[in-house]
Amino acid sequence: MRLRFLLFSMFIFCLTEVYGQINIFASMDSTFNAYVDRLDDELIDYTKKMDEDFYKYLEQEWTAFSVLEGTKRTKQSSDLRITNASFMPDKDDLSYPTKSQNIPYNTISLNFFENRLSVRIDPLIIIKLKSLSETEVARGWKSLSESDFVRTILDIQSIRKQFNLNDWAIYYLINDLSNKLFSENEENNKALFNCFILTHIGYDIKLGRTGRNTDIDKGRLVLLMPFTSEIFNQNRIDIQNKIYYIEPLAKQITLKKDDKIYSYQKNFSLANSDINLHVKRNPSLVSTIIQRKINSPYIEMNSHIRCTKALVDFYNTYPNTELSVYLNTPLSLELKKSLDIALQPLKISPQNNTEKVNKLLKWFYHSFSYKEDIIEKTLFAEQTPLERYTDCEDRAIFFARIAKEILNLDVVLFEFDKHVATGIYLDNKQTGYNKIFKGKKYMICDPSSKECKAGYIMEQLDKNKVSVIPFIQ
Repeated sequence: MRLRFLLFSMFIFCLTEVYGQINIFASMDSTFNAYVDRLDDELIDYTKKMDEDFYKYLEQEWTAFSVLEGTKRTKQSSDLRITNASFMPDKDDLSYPTKSQNIPYNTISLNFFENRLSVRIDPLIIIKLKSLSETEVARGWKSLSESDFVRTILDIQSIRKQFNLNDWAIYYLINDLSNKLFSENEENNKALFNCFILTHIGYDIKLGRTGRNTDIDKGRLVLLMPFTSEIFNQNRIDIQNKIYYIEPLAKQITLKKDDKIYSYQKNFSLANSDINLHVKRNPSLVSTIIQRKINSPYIEMNSHIRCTKALVDFYNTYPNTELSVYLNTPLSLELKKSLDIALQPLKISPQNNTEKVNKLLKWFYHSFSYKEDIIEKTLFAEQTPLERYTDCEDRAIFFARIAKEILNLDVVLFEFDKHVATGIYLDNKQTGYNKIFKGKKYMICDPSSKECKAGYIMEQLDKNKVSVIPFIQ
């Protein structure tokens, strides 16, 4: 009996302790939530103040900037030039309050490269510019800032994380969203919407107005975008010694050298990042798989190459940029697995690396047909297997990715005047054309040459004018 009483007393004591803790924690939670809400309110007020300062700035007269012609890929002019690039650290998304406002959002469905996405918007975010005057554009910015644009940004940030999207993918997604929100002839409303959202995500995007200042409504609003890599064959302007490109996805814009674009110098306070085209990890997109049969000189290495259609379509939207961007983009899981199967006999072969590379060169040369581009457009490795013909840089990039990811070799690119080849570290005893980079001798391995031999360089190439483009570590 005494034992039962003791157990009952302990039970009551435990209940008291538990409920006491629950009350304490509930009180702490309530205090913390109130603190977070206060911080959210302060952040909202701070953001509103930034927007207020900025739309008042936009009311001032914009400055004329001369259009510069797009550049072509740099020709080599020195004995050896090292082109270094680096992945930017994964930047944290700007923090916005996550508490919901009592607003009936509209849900916009998007087909993003075979993937269905949804983004919520406040109906008040739909703007209608009456003219392209500075005052009217500032009014449009003010209207956007008074909507619940934060919900849209939070959804975009969530999609970024879920699908592993890089900067270009975010720009494309927002452009896709504005195409759903505005009709085809509302390019000015689209540009203002895109600029507003991109700057509030943190990108240093500006608005530009084409046409003459004497008749501004015959012009058009465009995005002016800075990139971490050079964009080729794309018109641009210089604002305070920084290059801003005319948005690559803009349609039906015809500009020539010395035409004027009217814009401004000040940045929106949150907008500090340039658009980084590098792809550290492929977007995680559900996709149709496309197969291509490979018929090589080696029967045991005949197989199907499998590419991810969603990624191919995504990379088709890219502007023409520096070779480092293409070189450092990894193979998709499907493409890597299919190449791994096709090249398994080579991987397990007792041959040394030089012999393996020579065999790989022959397999590659006869599996993918070479032809110069009529219009210069560099391909990502994911695109190359599906093309009927490939140019030298496409072949060098794809071959480099195969050598690195399938054979685990140390690889660079050699960029000559009007030609690109792969360079592979085999051993320092190997003879043939090579360049020393970071103490290692990289042999030319040219997948566009019918010789199919490590160290062989085509006679027409200028051996003294070459860039070495390394992988980003």
